[in-house]
Amino acid sequence: MAESVPVQDLRTFLQLLEDKGELATIESSVDLNQEIGAVCLRNLRNSGPGLLFERAGDHDIHLAVDLLASRRRYALALGVEPDQLAAEWNRRTQYPIPPVMVETGLCQQHVLVADQTASAGLERA
Repeated sequence: MAESVPVQDLRTFLQLLEDKGELATIESSVDLNQEIGAVCLRNLRNSGPGLLFERAGDHDIHLAVDLLASRRRYALALGVEPDQLAAEWNRRTQYPIPPVMVETGLCQQHVLVADQTASAGLERA
C-alpha cells in the first residue's frame, strides 16, 4: 500500500526510505575519487537500496544517492503504488506550479562562499 503522508522534504523522504527498508547508511569514510562512484554503480547494478554516506571523503558531509533509482522508491516519493507511477507523473506535470521567489529558505542554512570552501576542506580536486 502507498504511503499516505506526502513527502515534503528530503529529511522526510530519507526517514520514509529508512522505515521501509529502502535506505542503507554507510558510516565509514568513502573516498570521493572513484571509490564512491564504484560503490554507487555496484549498488545500482544489484538493485540495491538508496545510500546515505555519512562521511563523504574526509568530510563530515552526508551524501545521499540512488534515492529514486527504483520504481518502488519513486512511488514512495509520490505517495502512490508503483503501477500508478505513469498516471501520477502525467497528472502532476500537466499543470506545473510556477516558482515562487523567496529571500530566505532552509536551503540557505549553511552557506559557504569563496575562501570559506577551502578552509572547510571543500576545494575542487
